[in-house]
Amino acid sequence: MSMKPKYPVVSRRDFFKRGAVVGMGANTLAGQARAQARSGQIKFDHVANVVVVGAGASGLPAAIMACDQGASVIVIDANRDIGGHAIVSGGRIPLGGGTRLQKKYGIADSADQVYLDHTNFKNSEFRFGDRELIRMWANENAATFDFLLDNGVIFNDAPPTIVNGGSVPRLFVAKPYSDNLNETINGSPGSGLMRHLEASARKKGAAIFLRHKLTRILRENSKSGRVFGVTANLEGREVNIQARRGVVIATGGHTANVDFRRMFDPRLTEESRPQANLGPDRRPMASYWLWISALPSGRHRIRLTNAATP
Repeated sequence: MSMKPKYPVVSRRDFFKRGAVVGMGANTLAGQARAQARSGQIKFDHVANVVVVGAGASGLPAAIMACDQGASVIVIDANRDIGGHAIVSGGRIPLGGGTRLQKKYGIADSADQVYLDHTNFKNSEFRFGDRELIRMWANENAATFDFLLDNGVIFNDAPPTIVNGGSVPRLFVAKPYSDNLNETINGSPGSGLMRHLEASARKKGAAIFLRHKLTRILRENSKSGRVFGVTANLEGREVNIQARRGVVIATGGHTANVDFRRMFDPRLTEESRPQANLGPDRRPMASYWLWISALPSGRHRIRLTNAATP
């Protein structure tokens, strides 16, 4: 059932051999096309093989995998803590395909079954799904889930449940990281996902720079050429970080893409963007949140809900 993807895929070998910029659920940066100096004309404050922008559910796994390949890694994030949207999430991981925890509970599953369930024409939630992307996603389900286990994520000791109209139980829920509400951001199960990934990334050597807001991607030319680093703003000061091999953009998530949101509801303009920033007490600020169902293709159903935090 395998299909040849029409989208370019950057292998890990190619990434570290040639260097690359890989977008992972991120928006196009405003100001990216500004005139940018060549690397030789910039004084760099920090240097690493790989720079990851965003310390959330995309960025930390990217950092871990780069460390696993022997790269030095710097992760930057505009927030005062790691985790992005994921740390205040319900920690629900609906991945199957034959994971170790599925096997523990005697559940038979496969990548083919994941694909079939998520391309079922009877399920209206999947009407926007790109079958080639779903195929690729299905093939990576089990490996992705096992990656979480290998990097310390602990799930509730309970059998999985069926989600998204699937035919096989796949949904496991992460166990909150601790009883400390500051660590878990009000006891969120998402903390059990993100805190363990943070610990693994740090243990493997990734440096995490918080309060560093990305302002520019540094390229050889204004709109083309090799990417060699990023510029971030730290409390009003510019910080230049050189990336010898590549820059991974993993910030904002698909909920922060205004054009994408408005495909589903034209009312979801810039004013209703999701808010994951933390207030002075380290709790999520009260705001309108975009509720997004976990569909595989990057095209999800969206509801706008008022989720004011106590």
